[in-house]
Amino acid sequence: MKDFNKILMNLEKNSDKVLNKSLEESAEIVLKRSNKLVPVDTGRLKASGRVRKRANKVMLVEYRTPYAVYVENDLSVNHPIHEDGRDCGGQAKFLFTAMMNMEKVVLKKIKGDIL
Repeated sequence: MKDFNKILMNLEKNSDKVLNKSLEESAEIVLKRSNKLVPVDTGRLKASGRVRKRANKVMLVEYRTPYAVYVENDLSVNHPIHEDGRDCGGQAKFLFTAMMNMEKVVLKKIKGDIL
C-alpha cells in the first residue's frame, strides 16, 4: 500500500507539470494569434505581449503598455491605416478575438497533452 500511495503522489505531481506546461503552450498559441491581430503603429504594443503564470494552472496573456486596454476595447477607432498612410493592420478586440478563434485548438491540445 505504501508503494501504491507513492506512485499516486508521483502521478499527481507529474500530471500537474504536464497540465501546467500544456496551459503555458496554449497561452502562447493565443498570444501568437493575437499578435497577428494587434494594431501596429510603433510596434510597442505588439512587443509588450507576453504569457505569464499567475498561479498553479492559471496563465495570463497580456499586453503591458498603458494604452493596451484602450486599443483592445475601443470599438470606435478604425485601426487599419496610420495617419501617414501606412497599413497598420489589426483591430480592436485583438486578444478577445484570438481567444475565441483558438478555443477549439487550445482545448484539443490540452486534451491531447493530458490524456
